[in-house]
Amino acid sequence: MASTAQLRRLVAALRTGDAAAKEAAVLALAKLADNNAANAAAIAEVGAIAPLIELTVVLADAEPKCPTCRQLAVVAEQGAQVNAAPTWVPPVPPAAPPEPPAAGRGGRGGRGRGRGRS
Repeated sequence: MASTAQLRRLVAALRTGDAAAKEAAVLALAKLADNNAANAAAIAEVGAIAPLIELTVVLADAEPKCPTCRQLAVVAEQGAQVNAAPTWVPPVPPAAPPEPPAAGRGGRGGRGRGRGRS
C-alpha cells in the first residue's frame, strides 16, 4: 500500500504543481489505484478526489491522452459519488412488541357462561 506521505505529496502536486507535475501525479495515482482497493481508498482519504475532479472539469473538453487517464476520470467520479453518500445511517429502532390481549371474562368477548346452551 502507498504511504500517506507519498499520497499527500501527489495531492499537493495536483493542487499547486505545474502542468507536468499535475500530469505526473495523475499518472502515479492512477497506477497506485489500478486494481488495488486499499490504495484507491487511501487516495480518497487523503483528499485526492476533489483535485482530480477539478482537473477533469478543466480538461473536460480535451480528450485524455492515455487509457489510464480516462480510467482515472472514471475512478474520480466514482469516488465523488462515494464521498457524497452518507457515511452513517442511524439504526432503525426495533418494532414494538404486540400488546397482550386484554384480560376479560368468559374468554369470548366477556359475554359470560352458558350462551348457546339450553
